[in-house]
Amino acid sequence: MAFALAAFYVLSVGAAYRAGLSQNAVEIGRLLADLEDQREVGRKTSVQLAALEQKLERERAAAASPPPVTAEDLPPPIRPLALLVQRKLAAGVEPARIAQAIDPLARERSCAPGTETRRLLLATPISRDSGAARFAAGPFEITGKGVSVRDAQGRAEAWFDPAQPVELALRGPGGAADSVAGVLPLEHGVVLDGKEYLFRAEASRRRGFVELYLQVCDYP
Repeated sequence: MAFALAAFYVLSVGAAYRAGLSQNAVEIGRLLADLEDQREVGRKTSVQLAALEQKLERERAAAASPPPVTAEDLPPPIRPLALLVQRKLAAGVEPARIAQAIDPLARERSCAPGTETRRLLLATPISRDSGAARFAAGPFEITGKGVSVRDAQGRAEAWFDPAQPVELALRGPGGAADSVAGVLPLEHGVVLDGKEYLFRAEASRRRGFVELYLQVCDYP
């Protein structure tokens, strides 16, 4: 009897021990899984921190060295002036000369009284015939061309279409040439021998013609 009780006791202790070991193995497995999860979270956090640090460095570099201002970043009234200055600089004009030309400009122009007017016939691909306008107040000859207007059937006519861009060519002393293009009305200025010649072109009521106006002002 005593032997049976002792055997039962040993078996009970062994079962409890094995149960404890099994429970401990489960607990260790859970702890290892939790540890691996924490390590994965740590790796992801490290990657995110590295990405944030890189972004911060890029933003610091951008703040320290802002991108250059382009003509498109400027307000509309200033944009064409900036483009003109860029073209002059690209052509080799010294910045000091550009500044010297701009600085003396006054708010108000001093202009001769009256405006000289001429009427000009524009050439088209159909007519290929153009007149020439000459002004007494200035040594310029102006010619021009435009796009043919179309009738109801879509056929091109000899007259230019005032709703389409036109091109005016100005020839000055010594054959010096200048031009302006766009949809009417157009304005253009030419500086010559201390005078500024201001031209304006508008569509005429007379078919195929433009009205030209010239005003002469002191420069600068």
